[in-house]
Amino acid sequence: GELRACGHILPDQMTYLRRCGFDAFQLADESRLEEALAGLADFDEYYQASIDQPLPLFRRRG
Repeated sequence: GELRACGHILPDQMTYLRRCGFDAFQLADESRLEEALAGLADFDEYYQASIDQPLPLFRRRG
């Protein structure tokens, strides 16, 4: 099912929430939608394994 984060979500929290398994967001301040969406693209590579990438970086590159 859907795991939704609701309320006062800062744009720089979006990437971390998505990596923890949240797949839906309901922002308290929708005027910051573009900024929040941009926050999802802050990083394109991660050292740690996560829900969406089960292998750590050294295993992916090794």
